[in-house]
Amino acid sequence: MWLLWTLAACLCLGSSAAIQKHAVAARLPALSFRTLAREWRRVLRALLTSWVWLLGLVVQLPATVFMILAVADGEISVIQPLVNANVLVAMLAGVVFLRERLSALEWTGAGVLLSGAGMVTAAAIASPGGPAAAPDVAAVGWVSLAFCLPAIALALLSRRLRARPEPVLAVAAGLWFGLSTVWLKVLTVRLEAETGPFLDSAVAVALDWPLWAVGAANVLGFVQFQMAFSHGRVAVVSPLTTIAAVIPPVVGGMAALGEPATPARIAGIAVIAVGTALLFARPRPADRGMLAP
Repeated sequence: MWLLWTLAACLCLGSSAAIQKHAVAARLPALSFRTLAREWRRVLRALLTSWVWLLGLVVQLPATVFMILAVADGEISVIQPLVNANVLVAMLAGVVFLRERLSALEWTGAGVLLSGAGMVTAAAIASPGGPAAAPDVAAVGWVSLAFCLPAIALALLSRRLRARPEPVLAVAAGLWFGLSTVWLKVLTVRLEAETGPFLDSAVAVALDWPLWAVGAANVLGFVQFQMAFSHGRVAVVSPLTTIAAVIPPVVGGMAALGEPATPARIAGIAVIAVGTALLFARPRPADRGMLAP
């Protein structure tokens, strides 16, 4: 079932990205941390009064549920790379509905990405891992530190960039989203290990650090993702965010959760990374001629 949940999450995430890009680009100026700190009320009001942005948010909610189901049932080193396919949905939506134009190289990247997704799926089906191992607490800590520090550094760097901060913001958002997947897997494994009365288990989970870490990472990623959208195209922001989001789960799954690192899986993940990179190889200026929602 993990594959079905992953595909459903891809469809919802890609659709949500394109819808929210339309709303952010049409209703808001280019956002920075300084702008958010100074005009957060106006920004929040603009988003909450945009039916297009709210529609994107509604579409994103089932994606969260599908992602939780996929992570609980599968391996994050496989699931997160496959979620990369959501960029294809966002790209097609950008072309069809937002009138964005893609180069031949970008279309080639889409084909390579799709091929890599097929390779990873085939490899996962051919050599499925066993039940999720108990997380190596020390390894999870090191993986978390290894990606939290770059994400924070990129966020600080974006404040100093006057021109085109969207690549930096998009990568930072991706790292936070990837870390949230790692911590979500830790949470589901610990939840499955809980025994005893339901109320006691529920309290234990509510007080467990992975739950709060998942929430914090998703909030940070969401804010920086929206900021990146306010500066650049879907076809630029989505690929960068998505490829950055792959790295923490792949490293964390194999280093801290005992997921198999077979050559076929690694090759498929590498092909996905190449395909996603090709989508960003020749970015064009942001298209701002969109209809206001």
